[in-house]
Amino acid sequence: ESDDSDQAYISDDEDLAQPGVLQSLKSGRLPVNIRAVHAICLFGAGGKDYIALRCLDRIIQSNELDSFDEEEISTDVGVADENKIVSIWELHAPLNNTFVLSSLADLATANVRGHPRSLHSLLSILKKYFLTNVMINEGLDFDEVLASGKELEKAHALKMLLASLKLLIDCARMDLALLDGLDEEEVNTIEQVVNESALALKIMTRFQYILWNPCFSDWSLPQSSVDIVSILSGAISVLVQAASLVQDKRVIRVVQVGFRKSRQFISKICQADNTASESSAFSRAATWRSFPLPHGWQTSFHQKISLRAYNLCIAGCVSSFSGWEPSEFNLDQLRKSNINFFGVMLEGPCVAGFLPDNAASAVAEQWDYISHILPDLELLPFEEYLEDRKKMNWYQKVRKTMEKQSLDSSKISTYGEQNGIRALLSFSTLCLILAEESEGDEKDEFVKLSMSVLLPMTQFSIDKQVWQSSIGTLVMTFSGNETKIGFYLDENYHWSGPTKTKQGQIQHASNRLGSRPATA
Repeated sequence: ESDDSDQAYISDDEDLAQPGVLQSLKSGRLPVNIRAVHAICLFGAGGKDYIALRCLDRIIQSNELDSFDEEEISTDVGVADENKIVSIWELHAPLNNTFVLSSLADLATANVRGHPRSLHSLLSILKKYFLTNVMINEGLDFDEVLASGKELEKAHALKMLLASLKLLIDCARMDLALLDGLDEEEVNTIEQVVNESALALKIMTRFQYILWNPCFSDWSLPQSSVDIVSILSGAISVLVQAASLVQDKRVIRVVQVGFRKSRQFISKICQADNTASESSAFSRAATWRSFPLPHGWQTSFHQKISLRAYNLCIAGCVSSFSGWEPSEFNLDQLRKSNINFFGVMLEGPCVAGFLPDNAASAVAEQWDYISHILPDLELLPFEEYLEDRKKMNWYQKVRKTMEKQSLDSSKISTYGEQNGIRALLSFSTLCLILAEESEGDEKDEFVKLSMSVLLPMTQFSIDKQVWQSSIGTLVMTFSGNETKIGFYLDENYHWSGPTKTKQGQIQHASNRLGSRPATA
């Protein structure tokens, strides 16, 4: 205690007297928690990834840090934002193995730029200490973690799950990009890549109940569901790329496994029954000759896919509509949005708009594919129709207005709808690739699955009837819609008519903005 003050000081002599502590400090060896944080900070800092990951691997393997803390942290923090709650929890959370793995997951999902070897090493750590445990006991043990009352533990588990899935796909893409030739070693690499993608899809379908959680009041998506749509799109595109590179039977077998899992997850986001459909001779795709094609061949599953494809296209043009709505687009489904843009045309028999350039290119490529699989079907000059469409006054005005407002489809659609479009188009391409490898009923079903995506997207983008389905006509059947459009849509394609709040209350943009809606 100090002689010239009443302040009492606590001595650390007793701590330093513990065996090995003083010698450890003299030798420069830091406590395990400091070493863990230091290694996390080194990763992605430039040139130190290998050291950082080796250090973290040893720390986790040593069991010096507890796997989980038994004491749950209080969630009574008085903050409504879920992300802020997690941040405050983490400030009070113990530094344990879960914290270390969750921090690595943060780095993975933050798109930290690292050498491909570093990202593969990061994936191997998440596989070794997390992902391999996820599917133990058919995933039932992980179900218990997700169902527990420990909110921080659940948040960490979901974060690690998403990061692991993302890294599986990112590393698979990198491996495909590094291929130079198709010798036996490259074929083995492709097979491994397809296995990784199929594993990601298997895990996604197993835990789809936690990964796909739309808000049923307004069909918005939480960030985790937006992320999983992006991962789904990437996983299917890896299967497509691999199947396009090589026709090896081993690879195709695993691709088919990935296809079945992707179909299962797509059935979830399309709210469709995933039962196998039966084909009859009179409705076979091989009997189709000219446009518009019939639609009686569509099962309930096909129809749900087509409806989802159509709604996703609408969401890329109308900011106040969620592409995940289970029912067909109509004006009474418009909801309040931070961005106000209404870029669809209701003058024809069906709703028409525009697709992002990459999506339109994918549609064009698939019609070329169709011409080889169905040689007796009338050719559809999609690119010519699209060029004619782009010359229309309406189309040019809409695109110029978007440029002035610095808008694109990714900004207009806020719930991952663009990744949804990419996922469905990749699924459609995969179906066409597998159709070439198939015969009979199996080939027919692959073609019909592809067409269930391709037809609604084609009709929406070129404004020409290519099939006889009623999808895209619902908004036309309600009297007064033309009057509503004329009154509520201004020259900048801003919608000033009624929209719903998240609670379902009706509001008018004109009332909120203090201005009158302008006529078109």
